[in-house]
Amino acid sequence: MGREVYAKNVLDTVKKIWTDNMGKKEKDLKDVKVYIKPEENKAYYVINGDITGAIGL
Repeated sequence: MGREVYAKNVLDTVKKIWTDNMGKKEKDLKDVKVYIKPEENKAYYVINGDITGAIGL
């Protein structure tokens, strides 16, 4: 699609959501799965198997 997306940047954003927006501690973040969907310009994530969300790229 003509864009580059770095997994590290997406993961850093998800970690920031976890700590800043949700008020959780980084040490409690055990597992993160990310699915990047360039055609939607979004990255979907699942944290610790139960918290889901999406971010714009």
